[in-house]
Amino acid sequence: MFKHDDNTLIKKALGGSQRAWTRLVRRHEKQVYQHALRLCGDPEDALELMQEIFLAVFRNLPSFHHRSSFSTWLYRVSANRTIDFLRRRRPETLDRSGMDITSGERPEDVLAGNQQVLMLLQRLKPEDRWLVEQKLYQGWTFADLARQTGENINTLKARYYKALDIMRTCHKESPHDLADSL
Repeated sequence: MFKHDDNTLIKKALGGSQRAWTRLVRRHEKQVYQHALRLCGDPEDALELMQEIFLAVFRNLPSFHHRSSFSTWLYRVSANRTIDFLRRRRPETLDRSGMDITSGERPEDVLAGNQQVLMLLQRLKPEDRWLVEQKLYQGWTFADLARQTGENINTLKARYYKALDIMRTCHKESPHDLADSL
């Protein structure tokens, strides 16, 4: 079976092909869902957010001008919708984190390899949560992030390391084992 590239599917979807739109969504839904789950921390919220993201993509597809790849554009739409979604939610409160980020390892390495980081991410402002998620889970460089957001690299670095400090402080305030709280 011939596998259409994103641009071909976009053209067909804009021409009214439901099948092309479905293929486009299926091609990217796992990545969008995983991104949403890491930032929301809740599977139901992640599904709701994923639906919002793809609805926004569908509505704005005619404005996609191929200046970047579709996945880059999708990711930008996803980031904007995620930040809006998180702003609408009231901040989560955490009792415990269960992370050992005082071990002397680089904080980024400990956080990236630990599933419990999702709970600490909930303590950050939506914009900073997105930034940390991009660095830790997507592997974006500060240069990538600067191109994506239009922000200065040094500003992004400062926000990133401040967010890591906030997460470290939250952990130190409640360093109990997460398993004990379940």
